[in-house]
Order: sequence, then structure tokens, then C-alpha cells
Amino acid sequence: MMIQTLAALLLLCAATSAKVCTPDQFQGAIFAKIGQLVQGQTQVISVRGMQYEDHMKKVVAVRQSVEFDSQIMQSLIIADFNTDKMYNINPETKKCDVTSLPSGYPFRQYCEGDKSLDLVATINVGGEEALVYKLLNSSISSQITVFKKDFTRVSSLVGQDFLGFPQFLAYQYGNTSDKITHKGVFDIPSFCNPPKAKPAASSAPSRVCSPPQFEMEAIGEIGQVVNGQPMQLPYTLKSSWDYTNKIEATVSEALYDGQVIKTTTVTDWRQGQVFAIDHIKRTCQAFKTPGPDMIELCSDNPMLKLVAEFSVGDKMASMYELDYGNVSSVSTVFSDTFELISGVALQTLIGFPQMVASQYGNMTKGITDRTVFKIPSYCNQ
Repeated sequence: MMIQTLAALLLLCAATSAKVCTPDQFQGAIFAKIGQLVQGQTQVISVRGMQYEDHMKKVVAVRQSVEFDSQIMQSLIIADFNTDKMYNINPETKKCDVTSLPSGYPFRQYCEGDKSLDLVATINVGGEEALVYKLLNSSISSQITVFKKDFTRVSSLVGQDFLGFPQFLAYQYGNTSDKITHKGVFDIPSFCNPPKAKPAASSAPSRVCSPPQFEMEAIGEIGQVVNGQPMQLPYTLKSSWDYTNKIEATVSEALYDGQVIKTTTVTDWRQGQVFAIDHIKRTCQAFKTPGPDMIELCSDNPMLKLVAEFSVGDKMASMYELDYGNVSSVSTVFSDTFELISGVALQTLIGFPQMVASQYGNMTKGITDRTVFKIPSYCNQ
């Protein structure tokens, strides 16, 4: 079920991006986190692999490594839109399952200005202008970020109910190309035993850090389970980070049930406190920080585990995992500046499991407004 779920969602991503219009061929590395609720239990799945598309042949292939519950599963998925068939090939058992493609995943080319794409934001990612689109689909909530100059994919977020299970997915793309180098990837082996993908090479990072003070914006979605019910909240935010004074602040707006919820969150690492502030209602909630100190965003920080290196647009990017207190996160940064590109955080907030996926942009050095760090008097410090 998990493999089929991922395949369906990757097919959605295959149909939602373009290079002016979707290129005839595409290949790229994928890195994903999947959060889902199954029988009241929250599950987190990690995925790495390569995705291939040929719009002339109307076929998609995904080589992937799926990690769940300390187990790693390898598979090759081939989706043939000519026959509406999907082949799930397990290289370990040499088993091949053939199923019908899920409904609602048409294989078509999308172009800038397409009526099925709703432009929700224009942001700066690594000095390049990027576009954030919503895919207008009645059954699936999808957001994808692309570079404006050539529609190269940056990241995507997907929320859906699949086989009765609510799911929230966050993808990071890398090493993208408009040509397929593996010509035989679409061949369906009669014996169902495709060659295994080679593991990605890793190199020791040099000393690169984010600026000591910076501001940035983000757009994303929050997947949360409250009293057994899944919730999905689109959000935007502006964040200010000050490593010199060990404090950070975030002003966010989330859309829930037709209403905009605006919250200011100030994390004072010197006090060990997090303050969630509603300036309109004049309310304030205080929590302990997830750990004793502010995490230094540097490539040689031993708490950051380098898991992948790839290109995003014309630049190299690095992906790091971090477990800190009750927060588990994966973040992608530009390798030469440590500027954040995207991130996924898994945490439990006030007893509720939560997954937050973010596309970052418009990062600038320095703090333009220090009043954002001010704790109001009605907060019981």
C-alpha cells in the first residue's frame, strides 16, 4: 500500500510542472517525507530515488528507496498511461504487481498560465525568481514551486486522502534534467528484476554557515491530527533569526475553516522559552524550547546529518537531517551559502502530532525590525 501510495503521488507531481510547457523528457532525484494517519497512529515514511518521465511515450518510472519502521524497501515503479497500467517491481523478491492507474491522474502537459494552475506567490530562491502554484483539483491539495526562467522543479507539497488514509507529503527535487540518461528505465523486465540503483555519493562538508542574523519568508502547509481528526492548513510566514542574541521570531498566517489565524512565535533560547502570541486577542502561551541551545546552521555541526547532495537549478544543494528534542526535521540548503531552500519538521505540539512542510525564499541578511522579538507584558514570563 505504501509503495502504491507514493507512486500515485509521484504521478501527480509528474503532471504538474513544466519548462514553459512540460518538457518532452524529464529526470531528477527525489527526496520525500510522508506523514500519514493509519488506524489512529501517525506514521512517517522517508523516500529517496530517481524519477523519469517521457511525455511523448506517456510513461513515468520511479526508482525509489522507502524507509519505514526501521526497514528499507527498494522498488521500481513504471506507469504506462497508454494502457493505464502501473507496474510495481520488487527487485528483492523478483515480484511484479500490475494494477490500474489511480483515477484523477491525467498525463498531460501544463504550461505557465494554464487555468488548472493557480499562482499563489512569487519568491526569491537562491537569487532566482521562483513561482509557487496550487494545482486546482477537487480531490487532491497540491503545491509546487518552480524556477520562473525555465520551470525547473524545486519542491512540492501534496495532501490527500488515499485508500481512506489521510496523507501529507513533502518533496525536494534535485539534479533535474530535460534528458533521460537511463534509456532502459521504462523497459518492463519479463523476469521483474531491474538493476539496483547506486547509492548517492557523499562528501565531507567544509565550514559554511548561515548569516548570524537574517530574515526570510516561507509558504507551505501544516498537516496535523487533533482529537483523531486530520487537518491541513496552508500558511505563510516571515521569520527573523538572530544567532548573536540567541532569539528567533516568526509571524505566520494560516488558513483554517475559511478563517485566517495570525500568530507570532518568539523563541528565546537564553530563557529556554517559546512564546505563541496572538496580538489581536492579547493571549500568550509559553512552552519550553525543544533543546538547551539554538541550533547553529553550519555544515560542520555534528548534530546535522548530511544525507544527500544534488543540484537545484544551477547551484549545488545539501540535505541535512536533525533530531532535536521532540522535533525531527529535514532541511535543504544551498551548499555554498547555507541559505534554506525547503524543510520538513515533524513534532508534537500541545499533545497533537504535526508535520510542517515549507518552501523558503526572499532571504536577506540582517534584522530590519527588532520589535518582532519583543515579548508583550501580558505574557507570563
